[in-house]
Amino acid sequence: MNHSQSQGVSFLILKEFAIDFPYQPQSDIVEHLMLKHRITREEAVRLDYQENWKWKRREYGLQARCMTAFFERLFPGMQTEGIWKIIVECVPVVGNERMSGIGGY
Repeated sequence: MNHSQSQGVSFLILKEFAIDFPYQPQSDIVEHLMLKHRITREEAVRLDYQENWKWKRREYGLQARCMTAFFERLFPGMQTEGIWKIIVECVPVVGNERMSGIGGY
């Protein structure tokens, strides 16, 4: 992280953009894993993530890397107050009214 100061305010240089595809457990799959392996819900969620989601998330991140690199080149050396990274989470439903969907989603 690069820091600079101006009039007592600490600024950071915006260095990174990321597009993420966060894990969203599906109750039916988690319950199936709990019964099949006789494990707790927490263990079943972890197992589902490792077996069914981790590779999807990684693959999505690699595919989106060209877009994030494009944004990083658009904002070289941009100074911000306390922000060095922007993460965009792609979800099927926007769950927070303060956030907005783009493209009709």
